[in-house]
Amino acid sequence: MSFERGLISYPLSDLIFMSVCAVLGGAYCWQDIHDFVSFHKKWFKKFVSLKKGIPSHDTFRRIFMLISHQEIEKVFSQWSQSITIKPSQQIAIDGKALRGTSSKSNNLTCLNFVSAWCYENGVVLGQTPTQAKSNEIKAIPELLDQLVIRGSLISIDAAGCQKEIVKKISSKGADYLIALKANQPTLYESSTAYMADKLTNAHKIYDEFDESHGRLVRRRVFVAEAPPELSKMGWSKIASLAAVETISSKKSEPITVEWRYYITSRPSTDLEIAKYIRNHWSIENNLHWILDVHMGDDANRSWERNSALALAALKRVAVNIIKTHDKQNKSVRRRLKQASWDISHLEKLIMKTRS
Repeated sequence: MSFERGLISYPLSDLIFMSVCAVLGGAYCWQDIHDFVSFHKKWFKKFVSLKKGIPSHDTFRRIFMLISHQEIEKVFSQWSQSITIKPSQQIAIDGKALRGTSSKSNNLTCLNFVSAWCYENGVVLGQTPTQAKSNEIKAIPELLDQLVIRGSLISIDAAGCQKEIVKKISSKGADYLIALKANQPTLYESSTAYMADKLTNAHKIYDEFDESHGRLVRRRVFVAEAPPELSKMGWSKIASLAAVETISSKKSEPITVEWRYYITSRPSTDLEIAKYIRNHWSIENNLHWILDVHMGDDANRSWERNSALALAALKRVAVNIIKTHDKQNKSVRRRLKQASWDISHLEKLIMKTRS
């Protein structure tokens, strides 16, 4: 397949290759991709034909306006799951906004991505775009359909606390741990009251202190067997409730206490529940933060929906390449910088990806 710019045609595979390399090399937008290829024209000639010239930034943008982002997500998911080395014991699912894609004058809200993050491998297993944060309820089941999750534990924030989502996870042979908030008032009130009543007899599976940045924090995790009436309410295979108490103190400030609650299909005897709760937030620290700070995810100000989603998908491909094929004992920031500055290192990463 090829795409034309005026009377000039470009093979689709070449355009995608150039785009992935450029994003891995630090490109934030379509203009950056064009510039990166221009600066490294000699190197790119080793892999693609540039006899007809370097595609303009508009050519790159138009191409990804035409390519179905659903097909990109499908191929991305298949590739991501094929590169995982360790079994996916925990998969964290969470949404992230592409803040630059909103426009009040054009009546456009920012696009969102719901991503599945494999904690053990540190890679994105799959992703599904949504038009708004509120649409995550519909996007999560679609994302689960892309994934092989049997034997894994799926952790989701309160947006995923829906009976149909819990049912789908269970039907695919996986466990779940889902945050509980007032978006499910009956379940929330029943669970919090039950845990308050059972707290003295609940199983305390975690109790640790953490002191950093001048603040002392004590976290305690309590787990109790779920009451039978919750299953009767339609919460598939619910086995336990968890309550997390966070006590924070800082000099000259009052002590604060915060409680968070979870439902899970894991038994109350499972000591790993506290670890699952803590591990879930790795998707924020090891994916969303990298995408924002080091890859300019929010800098994408394209109001054209399909190309914006495609560029965001390319950045997640780049994260997976770095996480999977660059095993240096360096921060992700330094690894990305090396791929940007050292074209020979970028070539090594690309060759590993193609092998």
